[in-house]
Amino acid sequence: GYPGLRMESIQGVFGPKGISTAVRDQIAADVRAVIEADPSIPQRLQTTGQVVDLRGPQDFAAGIKELQDKLAAIARLVDLKPTQ
Repeated sequence: GYPGLRMESIQGVFGPKGISTAVRDQIAADVRAVIEADPSIPQRLQTTGQVVDLRGPQDFAAGIKELQDKLAAIARLVDLKPTQ
């Protein structure tokens, strides 16, 4: 009934605020290496409807921002207000 209301989520590895770029990039490289080394990991995730996307930290942050913006637009459209 609402073709424009298609909701996807984004999942990934989060770290503490202020983590150094070098550490963040190393974690991303390590996660990528593990997933690429074991083809059963993406296969198992795909059986649950998940799409494996091994973008880097900057693209991951951009994806989160895009989802936040989409949710904010929907909230404005239906006039949702924060609770007090």
